[in-house]
Amino acid sequence: MKTLPIVVLVLINLNFREKCQVKSMMDQILDEELFSLHRDSANNYFIYQNEYTIGCNSIAFGNEVLKLTDDTVGRVFIIRDIQYDSLKYKAEMKIFLQSDNLLITGNFTNVENKWKLENLSYIEY
Repeated sequence: MKTLPIVVLVLINLNFREKCQVKSMMDQILDEELFSLHRDSANNYFIYQNEYTIGCNSIAFGNEVLKLTDDTVGRVFIIRDIQYDSLKYKAEMKIFLQSDNLLITGNFTNVENKWKLENLSYIEY
């Protein structure tokens, strides 16, 4: 009888655990030509842990995976903002890469419940 509450708790944690909402978006952005030179040293890059990266534990960057960090110094991708239209059909994600003074903007369209990168732009500071 003691195992039933434990099983229930495990199932609750599995079902209600927050999923990484930005995984697909980030994977597509980091796959773009803009980051081709960085992929070779991907294990030196991180992603900042904030409200946008809750539940994220694997974001692909070349053959490596970006690790979460609480530090904003160095080669850290920081998701600054995500804006959705009223129907959640379009989204705009802004990411800052401090080491390169780069603000990256990705525009996405929701196609069959999956986000598709439509265009990518960046501003160097």
